[in-house]
Amino acid sequence: MNGNWIFGIAVVMLLMNVAWADITFTSSTVTPSTLRPGVSGTASFVVTNTGTTSITGLSFDISGYGFDLAQKQIVIGDIGAGGSTQVTVPFKIRSDIPAGIYTLQASTLLSLSTGGTATSTVARTFTIPVTVSNPANFDVVSSTNVSTIGLGDSVKVHLIITNTGGTASNVRLSANSSNFLIKDASQIVLGDIAAGERVEADVTFVSSSSLTGGTYSIPVKITYEDALGTTNSDGAALGPVRVMDTGVDFMLSATTGGDVHPGDRFPLRLVLDNSGTGVAYSSALSVKGASTSSGYFTVVGSADQEIGDFAAGDRKVVNYDVGVDGATPPGYYALNVTLEYVSEQGQSLKLSKQLGIEVVGRYDVSVIGETSPKPVVAGRVYSLSLQVSNTGTGDLKAVSAELLSNDQIQLIGTPYGFIGELKDGDYSSAQYDIYVKPGLAPGRYPLKVNVSFFDAYNREHDVMKLAYVDIVSPDIAALASGAASGPSGTTILISLIVLAIAAWYANKKGWLEGVKARLHMGKKK
Repeated sequence: MNGNWIFGIAVVMLLMNVAWADITFTSSTVTPSTLRPGVSGTASFVVTNTGTTSITGLSFDISGYGFDLAQKQIVIGDIGAGGSTQVTVPFKIRSDIPAGIYTLQASTLLSLSTGGTATSTVARTFTIPVTVSNPANFDVVSSTNVSTIGLGDSVKVHLIITNTGGTASNVRLSANSSNFLIKDASQIVLGDIAAGERVEADVTFVSSSSLTGGTYSIPVKITYEDALGTTNSDGAALGPVRVMDTGVDFMLSATTGGDVHPGDRFPLRLVLDNSGTGVAYSSALSVKGASTSSGYFTVVGSADQEIGDFAAGDRKVVNYDVGVDGATPPGYYALNVTLEYVSEQGQSLKLSKQLGIEVVGRYDVSVIGETSPKPVVAGRVYSLSLQVSNTGTGDLKAVSAELLSNDQIQLIGTPYGFIGELKDGDYSSAQYDIYVKPGLAPGRYPLKVNVSFFDAYNREHDVMKLAYVDIVSPDIAALASGAASGPSGTTILISLIVLAIAAWYANKKGWLEGVKARLHMGKKK
């Protein structure tokens, strides 16, 4: 008895001294979760060394039907006792396989110690299930029998549905919003739709009576079972269809009688057509600037005008007189046109539209010529400075001035002078050399100046202006030059007369006696 006990202890101690190794597999994942034929993915799992000694040179052979494998062997290396590592296997689903569940296998051989120096080889294989689906994909084209309906009205939609994905069984179509419900049914059964098949159907929808006026799409849901029996659904939007809350709507057009400039007062002619199906009773129309343009436009007189009952198909013409603020920058502005009326149901309602008004800048320049030196006589060369001023209401860009020669005055050098940008009210100058031809009679001679620039809309303008050169005779030029160099003859004469009068008066008063005596004594000597 005691001997058996001692033998058992010895066996246990012997087993405790035997080193061994083994592996387990956990935590498998497949990415992406939805796989289709021809799609690439990865499978991952965790391998753990559950033994008491290290595993060296661990590798896995990868295999599986339905997979294209770029790596058929994955080398892991060493795993210490109790250690673990994650293994990732890249793969691609073959494009020719049907939907189904396929198995990816990772296999390895381990050498296990059986006691002492004896070992045995065992195989370890881990399988990862990979689900391959081929869901349907529906391309939906729709058309409606009418473009506009009222609240609670019906609209018939013709559907053309093409399945560009996998086979779909028991296909059903249902409404996907309470705004539009299928008339007299909760869903429409379309049956099976094979891959590449096209089906057509007519479905009548009813709009909700709680909708507000506007343009809507009709959302639907298409439910089906794929080849694996899994229920799937896709969404689609049909239409669009326009819903009128009262049956009243209007189309708006406007004319202004010509270009509108800052500071103008222009006639605004509005033409309204009731494009709806109902009558607008006791209608009134009002016009005012939108929030961004309200400060630029003022209706002269009453902005509200009574236009009476407005039946479906009727046309109303309403005229306004509108003023534009003088500081309005060139640009496009919105005016709000609002129709107030009583509906057929007795409701007081408003319906607003916007129209656009373009305010065009007044683009113009003035040109003044200044010659140097002055005055100008024939047969000489002068410097001409052209001052170009922005006299319009908008900024000018890339301003340039071209000076044109004529039979009297010849330009020397380039005819082009670049000025650049001119803000509203600014001016700048360009310099030229000119030759005034000999033999010209005194007078004022014009020179043509072509000024080109771009406005705020980058539209190019060319404006022809005249600069003037005043020519005088040589005599006048000489007189002008003399006046500039010293006192005139008249000035000298007046000065002499003043001196003579002063001398006569001094002599009469005897103030000059002393001077005369000294002069006389000087003569005796």
